[in-house]
Amino acid sequence: MVNSEPKTGPEIELEPGPAEDLSHLHESARPVARLPAAERLARVRADRWIGYTRATQALDQLNTLLG
Repeated sequence: MVNSEPKTGPEIELEPGPAEDLSHLHESARPVARLPAAERLARVRADRWIGYTRATQALDQLNTLLG
């Protein structure tokens, strides 16, 4: 059975602090790292699709059959 409820976790409250050194992160990840904690957690918990070749082929075939 698939659960369609959004994923939730414990509430995290962080005190604002000085700007962190984010040089260890890839430059594309730095803007996300600067988001408020709630927004970062929402991104981490979001569903994602990784387009593996076989998975994409299977999805294409299903779309053909259902389309």
